[in-house]
Amino acid sequence: MFANKILKFMKLNTFFDSHAHIFAYTDKHKRDIQDLCNKNNITEVWNMSLGPENFNTVVNDYYDYNKFYKPFIGYSHDYVINLFIKHVNKEIRFFEKLAYNNIEVLELFIKYQMYKKVDFFGIGEIGIDMHHPKRCLKLVSEIQACLQVQKIFFSLQLELAKKYNLVVSVHSRKAEIEIINILQNLNYFENVIMHSFTGSKELFVNLHLKGSFIGVNAICTYRSGKPIIEAIREILIKNKINKISTISDLYLNKILLETDSPYLCINTSENINTPITLLDIFHYLVDTL
Repeated sequence: MFANKILKFMKLNTFFDSHAHIFAYTDKHKRDIQDLCNKNNITEVWNMSLGPENFNTVVNDYYDYNKFYKPFIGYSHDYVINLFIKHVNKEIRFFEKLAYNNIEVLELFIKYQMYKKVDFFGIGEIGIDMHHPKRCLKLVSEIQACLQVQKIFFSLQLELAKKYNLVVSVHSRKAEIEIINILQNLNYFENVIMHSFTGSKELFVNLHLKGSFIGVNAICTYRSGKPIIEAIREILIKNKINKISTISDLYLNKILLETDSPYLCINTSENINTPITLLDIFHYLVDTL
């Protein structure tokens, strides 16, 4: 399903935002964004939830806006970290039980989307983040326990994605190796998008070789985004593409554009981020590579 989806975008040579949080916008903004996207060859936006509080909104956006915003539901790293902090003194068994209960809810949502014949949906945003725990937890034991809990939630959701052959949008800040190990254990790379990937050039290329898609956003315009640019250049040259001519050149090499809007702004913008920023990111890559 995922491969056919990408082939369709390539054939039509159209843009799509592979990672945004449309639920965070007002209804008026959602309509305005859709109108602007339609005028600028952006044919759909993948709408990521962060936790159960967003599930219904993300699904409703799909129906309310003529299937333009594709629903992705999952328990994000933010949700899991906040859950851990709230119950920081609990044992791992407590979180394991919570995780299994939450996965049951997620599976019901998935089955409902299948029953309703939603044309495209996935699991996201999910993953592991070790940047925030190190900033908000004091004890090393707490940080390690938080990592373990995140691994539990991520692994269970990934198993669910594999069971139903779903696309997964994966967050991996400061936890790239942990994520790769879990993907390796489950042998589930090809339906995975490494969202907002900020690991090393070597890890970027390695994931690409294993079959994963890489999500590139405004971070590529930052000084810290140099490894991303170098990795993309290496992948393109290896596939005999010396210069990007169309968006399909990126799709062909499993490189997807995303905005992570409204949370992440392009380095040259005026602190405003919507799926329209996708075009700025593309033109930056064309000019830079």
